[in-house]
Amino acid sequence: MSCQSVTNVYSELIQNTLTSYRQGFIKPLEPPASDYFALFYEDWQTFIENLFSPTEQKLFNKFEIIRTNGLNAARQGNLIKAEKYFKIARTKFNLEQLSHPKSLLLLSALERSEAYLDCRLGDFDKARNRTLKILEAYVYLEQECGYDIFFLRRIQLLCNLVQLEAGNMNYQKAIELASELLSYFEGNLETLPFPGDWGRERIMGQSQELMAATFALVTCEIAKILVTKNRQLTQELWEIVQFNLQLQTNNDCYCHPHSYFWLLVKQAFVNKDMSKFLNLVAQFLVEGRTDTPLLWYATVIDFVKLVNELELPEVELIKQEILKDSVNWKDCPPKFRRVLEFDLGGAFPAPPF
Repeated sequence: MSCQSVTNVYSELIQNTLTSYRQGFIKPLEPPASDYFALFYEDWQTFIENLFSPTEQKLFNKFEIIRTNGLNAARQGNLIKAEKYFKIARTKFNLEQLSHPKSLLLLSALERSEAYLDCRLGDFDKARNRTLKILEAYVYLEQECGYDIFFLRRIQLLCNLVQLEAGNMNYQKAIELASELLSYFEGNLETLPFPGDWGRERIMGQSQELMAATFALVTCEIAKILVTKNRQLTQELWEIVQFNLQLQTNNDCYCHPHSYFWLLVKQAFVNKDMSKFLNLVAQFLVEGRTDTPLLWYATVIDFVKLVNELELPEVELIKQEILKDSVNWKDCPPKFRRVLEFDLGGAFPAPPF
């Protein structure tokens, strides 16, 4: 095939993808199909009411108010105030009056909040150590005390570890764990390299709705890591994902089909299969941002990268259009905007929100 013919083929594919992008962009953002945190905690209140006596529940509620105030302060960037709240939680309440499992439950909740504060303070090693300590406590509460509800909390802790490692720029560790989690959710991995029982029967007993929400969450963490200016780094990290997941196109067991399809799109991009990538991107972008806007934005950024590499005549017009539209990319992470600005080769307009 002549160079002109190749150019014409890619121009047609890019125009089709651009049309899909335009159609998808005007579709409204959808609220998540499921409230991830509500799913995780829908049985929690009942569990607490059954576990604690009315007198103990008063102590539990007071402790939780202080802990939550500290966590909210940390989230708002008031780190000194957060430390004060956590110190009060550790010193004001006489948790020794509770049984060991009950006091361990409260202290583990506090440790989780303190691990978040550690991350905000930049002490990721301390946050990791806390998280692994909490994981051991959850294993004890689940397997020695019979509190099965902590299996889901162990999964949530591993999701937190993915975010922690990514925040500390340990991208290989983060990608390794994230892809292992996805493989485990899909049934391709029998267990996970962490304390506790991870047998397949445990995951099979969870609600499909919950596992779909968790699969989408972890996939979005992978997307955030792989959006980078460094194409070589993306290639190296993707090799880990590809090894652990062994992506298939004929699998009908996807926890979250939309997220799984994004993984196939990313695979085509990293493998530099341009025709396949553009065909898949057209199918993905036309669906709109749905309930996983991060994956949509990440895909548009990859589309811009490919358009740059092809150096076709229409490149500048496409980049100008996406630059203009990006002002209205709601809930787009700052990192995505920086990478897009780099790829577009121009100043990124300030968003109106």
